[in-house]
Amino acid sequence: MMGPCLQGAALGTMVGQLSYGKRQFESVDGTMRQLIPILHKAMNNFLPLTDADTAAFNQYMVLTPRDGTDIPLGFSLDTNCGINIGSTR
Repeated sequence: MMGPCLQGAALGTMVGQLSYGKRQFESVDGTMRQLIPILHKAMNNFLPLTDADTAAFNQYMVLTPRDGTDIPLGFSLDTNCGINIGSTR
């Protein structure tokens, strides 16, 4: 669920940064100047979560056998919370 949130915040920030101050978007410039800092802050708040998710996935990939056997005991993949190391689920 985090992916779409981060992508939305990042895309909103990018579009705002590329659009504000341009004559063709003058009618919405004030609104964009209000929203850009909010979107930028949201994007920056998501970055540590993205890094943690990437680290967990990388650890999972390192420990996952490449020979087609099952994931080692003590691992479970929780689609809501990432990878739980040491879980017996």
